[in-house]
Amino acid sequence: MVAASVPPPVSSLPAPAPNPAPSPAAAPKAPPAPLPTEAPVASAGAVTATEAAAASTKPPSRKKGPNTDAWQRRWPKGWTDPRVVAAIAESCDFVPQTPPVVHEGAYGQDPDVFACALEFEQACAPSVCGSEESSCKDSCEGGCKSCTAGCTGQCGSCEAACTDAACRTACATTTARCKQACARTMDRCQTATCARDRIACDALLQRHETENSCSERCNVRSECVFACLRADGGNACRDACDEAMAPGYDACLRRCSGLPDAAQRGCRRACMEKAPCIPSGCM
Repeated sequence: MVAASVPPPVSSLPAPAPNPAPSPAAAPKAPPAPLPTEAPVASAGAVTATEAAAASTKPPSRKKGPNTDAWQRRWPKGWTDPRVVAAIAESCDFVPQTPPVVHEGAYGQDPDVFACALEFEQACAPSVCGSEESSCKDSCEGGCKSCTAGCTGQCGSCEAACTDAACRTACATTTARCKQACARTMDRCQTATCARDRIACDALLQRHETENSCSERCNVRSECVFACLRADGGNACRDACDEAMAPGYDACLRRCSGLPDAAQRGCRRACMEKAPCIPSGCM
């Protein structure tokens, strides 16, 4: 008889194989970075932060002064113009701008009473008499500027005691009349003193030419100067040419230097009277 099989004891049974270890899970991928987008375009009229900062540091716009565009159509002719007086009432040292140029491209300038500037014309062939007249005009203009500066000082003293607009207007009116008188004095200086000096100078040169044949002396001087240039003789050589033409004239002029303007002009005329001819007259 076949014996029944008996199951082995539990302890003798082989241990079950362990479950395989789970494979490590893959790390999650980071989401892709968003694509860059363009900055929004500012609408018309929008102000950026940079522009706003710049605007905050910009000085406020100043109001126009009395020299408005209306003056271009009718420019003041003198200090006593009501518009100029009103401006002086606001500021004693007010001076209108230079009037607009009337003759564009002209060789000279129109007179300007506000700047104490006489009429000026540029000569193509300057002469010794023209130089004397120009020096005289400079003295006239300098006197006018000193005169108007005194008027401005008086205006400040006058307005310092004012407490209302009517008083300042009265001071400005007096100041304008004072400066207008300075301008008239300057103009008389040109038409009287300077014109008289120019006429006397021209007459003197004409007398020199008649009595001493200055044209021939000028020709001799020119040959002497050209010889100096060819020989590279320098200023000393050319000074000798002038001395041969007008002995003692340059030395006389040097003695005039350093004198006040009016006295210097009188001294130079005295030198011209003594000389037979004037080297500068050869121009």
